[in-house]
Amino acid sequence: MDDGIVVLSEDGRVLDTNRVAEDLLATLDSFDDHLASLPTEVELTRDGERRRYELRESSFEHLRGLVSGRLVTIRDVTRTYRHQQRLAVLNRILRHDLRNDLNVIQGHAELIATDPSATADSSAVIRSKATRLVDLATKVREAEQTLGRTDRLVTAVDVGDLVTERVTEARRERPFAEFVLDVPDDPVVVQSSDLLGVALDNLLENAVVHTTSLSPTVEVSVRRVGDSAVEVAVADYGPGIPPQERNVLVDGRETPLEHGSGIGLWLVNWIVSESRGTVSFGENDPTGSVVTLRLPLANARERS
Repeated sequence: MDDGIVVLSEDGRVLDTNRVAEDLLATLDSFDDHLASLPTEVELTRDGERRRYELRESSFEHLRGLVSGRLVTIRDVTRTYRHQQRLAVLNRILRHDLRNDLNVIQGHAELIATDPSATADSSAVIRSKATRLVDLATKVREAEQTLGRTDRLVTAVDVGDLVTERVTEARRERPFAEFVLDVPDDPVVVQSSDLLGVALDNLLENAVVHTTSLSPTVEVSVRRVGDSAVEVAVADYGPGIPPQERNVLVDGRETPLEHGSGIGLWLVNWIVSESRGTVSFGENDPTGSVVTLRLPLANARERS
């Protein structure tokens, strides 16, 4: 069976498990603590990857109808959860971001039609909003590449070479910004999603766009963490990522009151998750943000 099965006695003792459940319970430190009040979902690290599991409980009876114990099924719902998460974000973009920008464009187009003196200012607003929508459509298309997959597509990549390549392209596209690059001389190879470059592009773009400086500085570094992982850090000196943005990504879900302002960081999060990595957020000194991608090294994944 793909699902884990745990058989419990009436007083909560574990009577039997199948092999899947045994593997899962080995990664859950305090399963006994959950028996009195079983959660509906838990997150566990398996093969170096955070995965989500749904727990369901039912009673089983003796032939005479007497309750004899409980059955707990543990089902991996990671892919379903991620699919729902991505649909929720795309739905928010359609309902909120897209509608708001189109309303602004429509309002300024009507203003131009009734007041010729407003042409210059309104045209600038329309161009700005239209450019944002084109950029948003590009990111949605990139998100669909991860959303539509039925299996993980991974490839061996030297993180240092990939980061150098993406920073070189960012320098070409944004010559007004300064990119400070620090990568190790030795190869740092991971088995990552083939879209990892897209995640890096989004981080570099965010670091430049979300700043008040006319000549922003972005610091990009790659460093090994022991013999098991590599960290890619992108630091800027802008206003920082709002706590609301961070909380939404950490919680993994959006609500009508708590949601992100775009799709770029979500896209980074999804792509890094496909590479069995994690994304963390910190504050730069004296101001700004540091976004860190942590990825398992290829040899570490083979050992696991």
